[in-house]
Amino acid sequence: MQDEEICESAQRKRRLIGCALVICSAVCWGFSGACVQYLTDTHGVSVPWINSVRMVSTALILMPICLIKKQNRSELKQMLGTKQSAIDIVVYAIFGAFACQIGYLFTIQYTTAGTATMMEQLGLLIVMGVTCITARRLPTKREALALVLALGGTFCICTQGNPGQLAMPPIGLAWGIFAAISMATYILLPVRLLKTYSGFTVTSCAMLIAAVFCLCVFRPWTCAPELSLEVVFATLGVIFLGTIFAYLLFLEGVRRCGAVLSGLLDAFEPVTALTVTAVWLGTHLSGFDILGCALIICMMVLVTLPEKPRKKE
Repeated sequence: MQDEEICESAQRKRRLIGCALVICSAVCWGFSGACVQYLTDTHGVSVPWINSVRMVSTALILMPICLIKKQNRSELKQMLGTKQSAIDIVVYAIFGAFACQIGYLFTIQYTTAGTATMMEQLGLLIVMGVTCITARRLPTKREALALVLALGGTFCICTQGNPGQLAMPPIGLAWGIFAAISMATYILLPVRLLKTYSGFTVTSCAMLIAAVFCLCVFRPWTCAPELSLEVVFATLGVIFLGTIFAYLLFLEGVRRCGAVLSGLLDAFEPVTALTVTAVWLGTHLSGFDILGCALIICMMVLVTLPEKPRKKE
């Protein structure tokens, strides 16, 4: 009995540490969004430059780690040596990793970090819809409620309660929709790869391919900003807090407390983004912004929680 209590206590401690790590990762992601808003609004730094620096830095940090570990190196060789896997990783890198990052950053530029985070989370609804279509079933009552909450939250943020006009630029709304779609592709495209290869190997390789693609498309050396101490520190916040630390903390948190709980705790990201931009950057938050945020977070919880198994008659 004492051994069981010790084991249960150890598992509880493991889950608590995992929850703390996931919350920290969500806070890092939310804070990095505020850093992007600070760079674009205050210093006029271009999104293509921010995205290029972020992706190249991430690739240069993750890929060497991947090559050092024997298992990851073996997976990488097998993945690139298999035609279907090689095609999958290139498609995921461009239409998943690259598209997701650029959609999120451009939404921040034309709206705010908090709004961009909210809009991006709507990608969970697209994933839900694809799941329903693939399984050839109608949405459950809970999924239908999640859809209503998401639409209500989006309505509050985009119109501020006035259906006759948009409270954000049309280009901001367009990029927000793109961010939601690209988040869904970011989640859905690597499914087949992750059945065979580890998440770290897939992510490292995708980031490297996406970084090369980003350099070819944007040529960031042509739009480099004037560097100051503030720009450097904010950029480091985007690179390390919003990418490296957040990713590593989240992976370890998932390992300790599980995917379901991690998905629920990820709701701290939009809350952090809204709070930091309001306190640090002075972004105005209306009652409709707060209500919309609350509705979308409720949607995230409903979509993330697993369905209860039906009782056998």
